[in-house]
Amino acid sequence: MNNSHKHKYIYPEIERAISTRNSSIDLLRIIFALLVVTVHCRGLLGEYSWVFDGGWIGVEFFFIVSGYLMVASATKSEVRSLSKNKKEELGTETVQFLWRKLKKLLPYIIISFIVACAVICIVRNYDPLNALTLTVYALPQLMLIFESGIYFRASMPNVVLWYLSAMFIAMLILYPILRKNINTFTHIIAPIIFLL
Repeated sequence: MNNSHKHKYIYPEIERAISTRNSSIDLLRIIFALLVVTVHCRGLLGEYSWVFDGGWIGVEFFFIVSGYLMVASATKSEVRSLSKNKKEELGTETVQFLWRKLKKLLPYIIISFIVACAVICIVRNYDPLNALTLTVYALPQLMLIFESGIYFRASMPNVVLWYLSAMFIAMLILYPILRKNINTFTHIIAPIIFLL
């Protein structure tokens, strides 16, 4: 039995899932994104409302979808490796995986960061020096290392970047484990992490 047949036998459900776009996940993304937006808009009503209680579920959903897409990407890499009969160096592959993710998000991150800094400067009536200080102190947030503990508490113009920071740090740790032990990861480690 050659390697490509072995792969198809072990991962048929994942292979089917990654071969087409899943419109159900896209619909759920829209719904959960709206939940997250409602939580971040709760201050507009000026009082507590039950409408905003479920927004945290959207964050959990996006972590699960990110994990699913990471497994799909790792599976595609595994298929490529098996078809070429050559495994790419794990460190290089991990960096390439994270770079592909970052390249897709970077324009949106930069735009949202600039807008958030500008809004804060306008609302708080900052002079140019205070605006520059805000921006410099918030650079760890822009560089997505916010959740690593490297940040200045006084300056977080785009607080929601914590999610991307946490996602990239988690993927930096989990992707190499996944690629090294894809079968163990998808059938044992991932379900345990999900339950925790």
